[in-house]
Amino acid sequence: MNKRWFYLLVFLFGIGLGLGVIGLGLFFQDKSSLKSQKQKPTNKIENKFILAKKVSGFLVSWDQDEGFISVQHNKNKISSIKPVWYKVKADASIKNFSGAEAKELIKFAKENNIKIIPSIANDCEPYETEQVIKSEELINKHIANILNVVEENNFDGIDIDYECLSGTSLRAAYSNFMTRLASQIHAKHKILTTAVHAKSSDLGNWDGPAVQDWKVLGEACDQILIMTYDYHWSTSEAGDIAPIPWMEEILSYAIKTIKLDKIYLGINFYGYDWVGKQGKILTYSEVLGLIGRFNPQIAVSAEGEKYFNYIDRRVPHTVYFADYETIERKVELVKKYKVAGIGIWRLGGEDSKNWETIEKLLK
Repeated sequence: MNKRWFYLLVFLFGIGLGLGVIGLGLFFQDKSSLKSQKQKPTNKIENKFILAKKVSGFLVSWDQDEGFISVQHNKNKISSIKPVWYKVKADASIKNFSGAEAKELIKFAKENNIKIIPSIANDCEPYETEQVIKSEELINKHIANILNVVEENNFDGIDIDYECLSGTSLRAAYSNFMTRLASQIHAKHKILTTAVHAKSSDLGNWDGPAVQDWKVLGEACDQILIMTYDYHWSTSEAGDIAPIPWMEEILSYAIKTIKLDKIYLGINFYGYDWVGKQGKILTYSEVLGLIGRFNPQIAVSAEGEKYFNYIDRRVPHTVYFADYETIERKVELVKKYKVAGIGIWRLGGEDSKNWETIEKLLK
């Protein structure tokens, strides 16, 4: 064979070998790509709610970091959170509180199967709310602003916490506002929840509950949180924050008026430190600080609430507070009355063992 043919054969062999290597490379690259596609994360939510009854918790703007820690530690026992992020204004606009629309909190809720339903409050200051609900024009503006907030942030819904309104003269106006809001929220496939004053009859015993028509609200809203706490409050004398007979009286009325699967029983995680008829609200962590400082004798009331007395700078104080033992009989009422679940005021600084009680009773 002459050299010219030899070099030609070598050249052709080299080309064939090269093409084979390239083909094998492409084959393995395709296999690797398919494997990679199969292993690509699906953004599947891993966290699962483990309880048989629902648990919703409020977070407050002035202690949001502590509230978020509680959510993170108890994520599988919380079905929804209601951060108090907004306030209604007299012109129908919505004011943001500090920490509103915290991206990390929203992201955590979405990733952990926890519904995020921020609350619009009025801080028990009725004037601005009343200006809105008395005007058809302002109602329309307010509802548009609410829908905008919900859709812009992809919230699961909105909570309305408009308290201390001025009596039966506004009952129809408030019902009108809530019914129209419900219609438009539900058209967007979002949730509407509300907090209501505790009462055991249609009008209750003061203006705040009289405005709230539970039959109308029960039809319009998806969740009704009954604020079964503050039986004794910041401007009353010291005493039980949520006596059991009182809570049962309210529940007995509620179940005749609102569908069971919409009722959330309010549970207080907080306490009060009273001097006379002036009470300062305390977290459980703050209660522990007082116990450590003054070493008081802790007693239990007839209703099972814990309390103690101490003297600071010659001034007598009385503290009532909630811990994992004092909430037990209250949480048990959820199963007794077969309601949807509990609504907690509020997350952050609570007794960590509260969650053991909740899991034990509601699982």
